[in-house]
Parts: sequence; structure tokens; C-alpha cells
Amino acid sequence: MDTEARKKLIDKIQKLMAMAEGTTFTEEAKAHRAKAEELMAKHAIELQEMRKKSEYITWDMDVEDPESYELYMANAVAKFNGLLCVHYTYVGRYKTIKLCGTYSDITAFQYMHDSVERQLGTALCKEMESRRYMGTRDKAQFMLGFAIGLNNKVDALIRGRNNYAQANALMVIDEIQQARNFYQQTEGKLRNGNNKCGIYDPKGVKAGLEANLNKGVTKRGEMLQIA
Repeated sequence: MDTEARKKLIDKIQKLMAMAEGTTFTEEAKAHRAKAEELMAKHAIELQEMRKKSEYITWDMDVEDPESYELYMANAVAKFNGLLCVHYTYVGRYKTIKLCGTYSDITAFQYMHDSVERQLGTALCKEMESRRYMGTRDKAQFMLGFAIGLNNKVDALIRGRNNYAQANALMVIDEIQQARNFYQQTEGKLRNGNNKCGIYDPKGVKAGLEANLNKGVTKRGEMLQIA
């Protein structure tokens, strides 16, 4: 097998593993993981070799017709991990979320996104307990506020990092731009979306700003895992 063919094979295995990590269905995850392991064994590809590859891949989030808060929340966690987050709207208003980046960054995103979702659930439950009544619209506005607050938190962290780098004459690698270049080369030109922000609850924003992006996540080797 020549070098180019091996790179394509590794990319295929990375996508299978990303799909295995991203699905909430146990049997589907087992199937993707088994296929990845089969290819690795057949072509003598070691896990360490695969992790060293920095080729970009695209991955569809397992979210059926995502709501506004899910779009904002996915975008916040993606930015934090240096991933390009693309929102697509198809005919019939069906929406999906695509991520583009390295396999390791997408894996980190999956664990961190799960952690943030749990924190959103906890914050929402606390808010419901503090009110006499909280309808469906109230909950939606709180969740959107949480996602917007999380975006604001990530933007502040990125600005802080950039300011620190500038003050210390350090170079910051724009991973999102690199992912965008790869995406446009393989998937086509990105179009500017028209997603509008709806009404949101300021209390949700406050909860999002207080969210811990590393909560429940520990560093183990080269992979991020839920503690």
C-alpha cells in the first residue's frame, strides 16, 4: 500500500472512531468501533500511529433537527477546541451540525460537549425549582441564554489567549482557519448563514458564563475522557 492510500485508510478509520464516540446508540457505536479495529488489524495500523496523524476530517453531530441553543452551544465548544462548526439547513428546514478538525480535537469536543450539556441540565433544574411555573417557552429561552453565555465565555478566553500571546511575542496558530481551508477544499465554499438569535433569559446567560468547560474531563494519555 502506497503512502497516499494509507493516509486515506487512516482517515477512514478516524471517521469510524469519531462516529463510534459520537453516537448515543450502543449497538451503533460497537459496529463502528469493530469496523475500525478490523481495518487496523488487517493493515497493521497501530493506534499510536493513527493518533499522530493530523489530517482533518468532517463529522456530523448526532442531533436531529437541532434547536437554536444546540447550534450556539456546539459552536462555543467547537471554538474552544479549535474546530470549525458549520450549520446546514436543508430543504424542509431540516438542520444539521457539521464539525471539521483533527480526530483528537473532535474526540475532545464530544466529551466536553457532554459535560456542558449536563451542566445545562443542572442549571435548568435549579431554575425550575426557584420558580412557581416554567413553561416550554421559558425553558427554551433559558437554554438559549445558557448557550449564549457559554459563547461569551469562550470568546473572552480566546481574547485573553491572543492578548497574552501578543504581549509575549508568541505565535497563535489559527486552527479554525486551517480547518476552514480544508473544509472548503473538500466540501465546497462555505456560505454565510442567516441564523437569528431569539429571545433569551439573562439568568441563562449568567449560568452559561459560570459553566466549567473542563468539568468532569481529565487528561489521560492523548485522549480526553469523562472522569
